[in-house]
Amino acid sequence: MVIFGIIILICLFVLYVKFCNVLAYIVDPISIFYILIFSFFSSVIVFGFRNVFKSFKIGFINFKNSNKEEIITSANIFLTMLIFSLLSGLMFSIIGIISLFTYYEDMKKAKGFYFSQELLPILYGIVFSITIYLPIWLRLKNEAKKF
Repeated sequence: MVIFGIIILICLFVLYVKFCNVLAYIVDPISIFYILIFSFFSSVIVFGFRNVFKSFKIGFINFKNSNKEEIITSANIFLTMLIFSLLSGLMFSIIGIISLFTYYEDMKKAKGFYFSQELLPILYGIVFSITIYLPIWLRLKNEAKKF
């Protein structure tokens, strides 16, 4: 059910972007890739590969056959990914703004487009946190309370 909701949100976002003709301004595949990879590997560093992959199985596919401890661990992993997604978006935006300032000697040359491109990772971190990690974390947290 969560996966279906995520697919609907992505489809609505794509339709909005397509009809508003702003795709070139808000889609930065490199930032999307880095935020997803950074949040994933940060949780791998904290919890280990086995636990992270088990949490994906529990969170996305089936949590009915899991015990309370596995569900709580999976919820903590998704909470960690949520936090690291937000923080990585902020971190990559700050890195981009610093690099923007180093390449431009005169700030009059720094157009608003380039500065707005450097703020996109914050948007991506918020979007991934709200649409992917937060619903799964809440569902697993509520499921752990049932035990």
